[in-house]
This record gives sequence, structure tokens and C-alpha cells, in this order.
Amino acid sequence: KAFMSKIVLGNDFSGGTNGDSPALTISLAITNLASATFGQLNRLQPVGKAVETKWKKEIEWLLLPVQQIVVLEPVVKILPDGSSVEVMQQQVRKDIRLMLPQLLACDSALFEIMARFCEEDIKISWKKSQPGQQASSAGGDQWWLDSPVVPKPLPSHLAAELRHCIYQTNDILSKAREMNVDVISRMKVPPSYLSSLPDNAAQIVGKEVSKMLKKKSTKDCEAFLAKCEILDGLQVSSMIGQFQDIALIWDGKLQATLKKKADTKVSDMLMFAKDTKDLERGKNNAIHLAQILRLAHPEAPQTRLETSQIKENLDVGLSALEALSRVLEGRASAIYAHLKRICQHADALHLLSP
Repeated sequence: KAFMSKIVLGNDFSGGTNGDSPALTISLAITNLASATFGQLNRLQPVGKAVETKWKKEIEWLLLPVQQIVVLEPVVKILPDGSSVEVMQQQVRKDIRLMLPQLLACDSALFEIMARFCEEDIKISWKKSQPGQQASSAGGDQWWLDSPVVPKPLPSHLAAELRHCIYQTNDILSKAREMNVDVISRMKVPPSYLSSLPDNAAQIVGKEVSKMLKKKSTKDCEAFLAKCEILDGLQVSSMIGQFQDIALIWDGKLQATLKKKADTKVSDMLMFAKDTKDLERGKNNAIHLAQILRLAHPEAPQTRLETSQIKENLDVGLSALEALSRVLEGRASAIYAHLKRICQHADALHLLSP
């Protein structure tokens, strides 16, 4: 009852008009549920049957509205006389039908990976880290996380188990990240966000970078990106956001230019074609560099554009898929970080190689 009240009222229990949309309400509910259930994973260990049961029961409640999103699709029906006829039949929307089972399978797989770190399978002890150990311990930049105590060298059976967990976690991480990027790309860009962008891309990245993106090849742009000094995830998020913004600016100019094509004189066609080509190349290069940064730095926070898309999105199905893939990606990233710390402490970084 409380859950349905939140959905209907949009978390505005005064009954006023300030409530969130159902899409945003479900997105926030999934995010908050994951945070309350798992918190910060300080070590790798089984989460406990009660926690797993609570999570699966409540996530099932949150996904109930999503599973009611249906569309009419043509199917072939065989009649009693053996003939066939095409009829329209209600089915769960295709993206939900394909993605949701995969995400739930990834969720179960993450529980299985955590469950392996027990006395019977992967026996690794953990100790509390202290701020003073920050400089000396492997991965000391995250001193608040518990430190693994592992033998050197690793026994062969333990190394094999860790390699299998690393492979599984990487696979889940890739799937969740890919689905999250795909879902966000299908969300509409809010008009208010587009109107907030400057008219000229050079105001965002400068004239030299803007010119390079429009004139240079993809390889040259990749070489430029490789020379950039990247300090942390916040800087990466800012860079991704800048590339996304200039791609939107150039896409808007490209669409406006194409609309003027019918009125263009024959004498101006050459200049028209050149401008169109530059805008399209610049847009594609900006999108490509943003994708490279996102894949190379999955820990980077969401950009201003992505946050705006999620907040203004009204599609309940997309919101639920985005939130679930995001929290799964976060859990998989935390597990992988612990696996990496174990390999660092055991001088076995070769286990991280594909």
C-alpha cells in the first residue's frame, strides 16, 4: 500500500501538484532500495539469505508496473483447419521483454559471486584498514575499505576461482553498462536543456578543439584524447558532458542546414555540402570521444545531460531499466574493485588479464 501511494502521489504526500512523475518515482525507488540494501561493500562476503530475499521481493514489487507495459504486435495464429492468419496480440514491450530478464539474471549472478567468498569456496580473511596505512597498502587510496589477507603466492585452486569470478564480474559489468548507455540514448533530450546550450561549440571547448573535431579524422581525435591528462572521475564526467553538448549543438545546426537545402542556390551548393560535412564529422567525432571516455572510465558520474534526461523522462519502462542497470553496474564495479585489491595484495595482477 505504501509503495502504491508513492507511485500515485509521486512522493508528494501533501496531495499537491509537486509530485514526481511515476517514471522518476520508480527510478528513485530502485536507487534508494539498492543503497539501503547493500550500502557500501567494504569486503567480499555472502550478503545473507535475509538480505537477498528482501531485495528480490522489493525489486519485484517495483518492477510490477513495468511488466504491465504492453504493445500490440502481429503474430501468426494457426486455425483448426490448418490455415494460418495474422492477428494482433498484446505482448510486453520489446525492450523490456529483452532487457529485463538479462538484468535479473545479472542480479542473481552477482549474488552467486558474493556467495563464493565463504569458508567452503574462496577462503579469504579481511581486516579493518586504518588511515595511517593509506600510503603503504595496495589500493591505499581507499583506506576505508577492508583489506584482504591472502597468501603469497596464491594456491592454484584459489587463483582459478578468482579468475573465474573476475571473468564473470567483467561480463556482468559490460552487459549492465551497455544496456544503461542504450537506455539513456533512447530518452528524449529535454527542450529546456537544449535551450540552455550556447550557440557556438567553441564557447564550450575552445576554437582549436572545435576546429579539430570538425576537420580532423577519428584517429587524430583519438590521438588528441590520449594526450589529455585525466585526474579523476569528475574531470572525465565534465569532458564527456562537453562532448555531448557540442554534439547536440552541431546536430541542431545540421538539421537546420538540411532544412534550408531546398532554398539553396546552385552556386551555393558546394559551400552547403562542405558545411554539412563538417558539422556531421564534428558531431560524430564528439559522440565517439564521449563513448571512449565512458568505456575507459566507468566510475565517472553521470553528466548533466544524462541526469536531465533521467529526471525529465516520462517513460516508466526506460526509467526502470536505466535505474536497475545502473545499480547493477555499481555493484559489479564494487566487486571488481575488491577482486583487483585481492590480486594486488597477492602480487597476482596477471589474473586480471582477459
